[in-house]
This record gives sequence, structure tokens and C-alpha cells, in this order.
Amino acid sequence: MSGAHRYSLRAVGNYIKQTVHETGILGPWRGNLATVMRVAPYAAVNFAAHEQWKHVLYTRRSYAEDDHSRLTFDSSSSHPV
Repeated sequence: MSGAHRYSLRAVGNYIKQTVHETGILGPWRGNLATVMRVAPYAAVNFAAHEQWKHVLYTRRSYAEDDHSRLTFDSSSSHPV
């Protein structure tokens, strides 16, 4: 399709049908394994780092101290005694 044509759902459907006809049912997924092999290690490291930092940051604060300071701040903010 050239830049002058407008895109539509019908055109997308025709393109998918043509691709499957020319390359077979697995044609649309060709190259997917290479992409997964490239992205999976990055995603695994990113997830592990996120979980590790979440554990480090949340275990350094005591939940009791956090709740106490939040309650103290809230009680002194705008409510009359």
C-alpha cells in the first residue's frame, strides 16, 4: 500500500488473508522466536531488579512507624481538637 491509500479494517483483513495465503498459517509468526529470545532476558532482569528494589525499599521502613507518622500527620493537618 502506498502512502496515498487510507487504512481500514478491511485492508488489514485482506493483508492478513494474503499473508496467510502466501506464507502459510505460521507465516505471521515468522521471526517471533528471535524476538522473544532477544526480549526475554531483558524482561527477566528488569522484573528481578524491580522485585529486589521493592523488597529493599519496603523492608527498610517499619510498617508500624509508617502508619504512626501518617496518623500523626493526618491528625494535625486540619481537624480541630
